[in-house]
Amino acid sequence: MQTLGLIASVLTIILVFIGLVSQVIKNFKRKSCSGLSLVYFTIIFFAYSAYL
Repeated sequence: MQTLGLIASVLTIILVFIGLVSQVIKNFKRKSCSGLSLVYFTIIFFAYSAYL
């Protein structure tokens, strides 16, 4: 059961990371940060730091 939890956690981290990177790329191409939530990035950063 721990293996399943580990797989789910790693998969979640990968998917959220892909979402964050794609958001940054989209905003870079638009040359605008509208729609980019600094609070969200900060919360996600500290949440994933807790995994380590």
